[in-house]
Parts: sequence; structure tokens; C-alpha cells
Amino acid sequence: MKKIIGIVFSVIFLILALYRANFAQIGKALIGVKLDWLILAVLVYLSTFIPRTLRWQRLLMPIKPFRFYGLLPIILVGYMANNLLPMRVGELFRAYFLKEKEKVSGSSALATILVERVCDGLTLVLVLAVVLVFFPQKEWVHIVGWTAGAVFFTGLIGTILLPRYGGLIQGGPLLSSLKDKPWGRWLITKLGAFLIGLRGLSSPADFAVIGSLSALIWFVEGVVLYLVTLAFGLSLSPASIALALVIINFSTMIPSGPGFIGTFQYAFVLSFGLLGIAKETAIAVSIATQLVFFSIVNPVGISLLWKHNLSLRRAQEVVVKLDDLS
Repeated sequence: MKKIIGIVFSVIFLILALYRANFAQIGKALIGVKLDWLILAVLVYLSTFIPRTLRWQRLLMPIKPFRFYGLLPIILVGYMANNLLPMRVGELFRAYFLKEKEKVSGSSALATILVERVCDGLTLVLVLAVVLVFFPQKEWVHIVGWTAGAVFFTGLIGTILLPRYGGLIQGGPLLSSLKDKPWGRWLITKLGAFLIGLRGLSSPADFAVIGSLSALIWFVEGVVLYLVTLAFGLSLSPASIALALVIINFSTMIPSGPGFIGTFQYAFVLSFGLLGIAKETAIAVSIATQLVFFSIVNPVGISLLWKHNLSLRRAQEVVVKLDDLS
């Protein structure tokens, strides 16, 4: 069912993106792309996995210490699964892969990934808050910013407070009444493991390190987008790149098919349209950006799966049977 929902959303947004588009102009833009800029974009994009791995390593410290080179393959596999499977399956599969490879609680691992998404969302909201100084007339963008800010700020408060008051929650009358039931004990155990995974932001030092790494990640992501636009002969200001970066990445939160197809294209059309760039160019840039994301990460991720005797089919099964994350 989830797969069907994602594909339906992808089709709808792809139709919206391609409506009245000139396919010949899209093809012309793609044919004229400068490959040297795209190759450089791929290399810069690969560098984002260094701070991503360091950030996850820091968030996992309350569970146990992990080696950088042990976590890097797991992140690559997770991103590959996001690219090839619908509904951001890679997030769940990354937690499962860590559980199988490092013998830790999948619930704890999943909680750290949730904290990652909250940090990413808040970073993008802060970027948008600065960028809107340069685009004050875009009212719907303000609405998106306020809505996203409320959602991610609430998530941040939850990640701070839940671990602190976890004992009260677990010892409360509701959960205490479930201890005599097998599924109740299972729920309490998983909740405890999940709360441990939320402890990655438990000190000012954690906030400083995680915040700095998150800022670095999205700065480099902005550089990647800038390099892709250069490949099409575009010359956008830092504020324009930042605006597009935020809108495009917020679009990945919408349910979609594999590789965010459809939602990704529509986000490019929307954001580039605000900058006065033709729909056809926006679609061409979106396709090239996806190729940058997929070109190395996908084959590397698949080879790592094979190395550990896993498959994409197994990744899909993990989503259907969430018990595997226990």
C-alpha cells in the first residue's frame, strides 16, 4: 500500500511539472550540459558523506562508540535504498543494516536517524529565514517556512525532553499496566531503546557539534546545486541557490516513488520559477541533479549490499515487517 501511495504522488507531481513543458527544449538543455561541471558536482556530493557519517557517529555515542569506516558503508546503503525504493525506505533499512552489522537495537538506531532529520529540517528552516530577506514577496514560501519551522522545532523539543523524562513515561500508570502482557513488555522494551537513541542531543557540546556538522552538510549540498546550475550555463546568486535548495529538499518529505521522481521535478519547477528560470531548464537541471546523486552512490550501495548478502528485496521486506527493526 505504501509503495502505491508513493507512486501515485510521484505521478501526480510529475504531471504537474511536465504540464505544457516543451520536451524538445528539455532535451536541448540536457544535450548542451557541460559534463566537467557535473563530474565536479559528483565529487563534491560524495564529500558530504564525511560530515554525514561524523554526525551519525556522534548521535550514536549514547548507544555505543562506532568506527567512522564502519558507519560510512551503512549510510551509503541507506541513501542508495532511498534512491531506488519508494517512501524513503532507506531510512528504515539503514537502521536495520546497523542492527544486523553492529548488533545494536534497531529502535535506538531509528531514533538517531529521526534526530538527523530534525537537525536537517531545522538547518533548512534557518537558511530559509535568512533567504526570505531577499525574497520578501514570496508569501507561500513564508507559509512553508513557518509550517516547517513549527514541525521541526516541535521535533527538537521532543528529542530533548523525551529522554529526560523517559523514566516517568515508562513508569507511568499506562505502561505499567501493560507489563503483564507479552506485547506490553515488548512495547516497553522498544520504547526504552528508542529513548536511548534520542540522547544524542543531551549537552551543549552535542548541540554545537551536531549543529556545525549539519550546517556544513547543507553548505556543501548548496555547492553541489550551484555546480549543477553552472553545467547549464546559469549564474545564480547564493541567496537564489539557498532558496532553491530549501524548497527542493522540503519536497523530499512528500511521499513519492523511487528517487523522489515527480516531487523532485516539481520542486525544481517551483523554485526556479521564482527565480525567473524557464520550466524546461528547471526540469533538465532536476534530472542532472538526480544523476549526480545516483551515479556513484547507487552502484556502491548495491555492491555493499551484495558484500553483506543482502538485497533490495530485503530492504522492502524490512518496511513491511517492522519487527525486523526490533
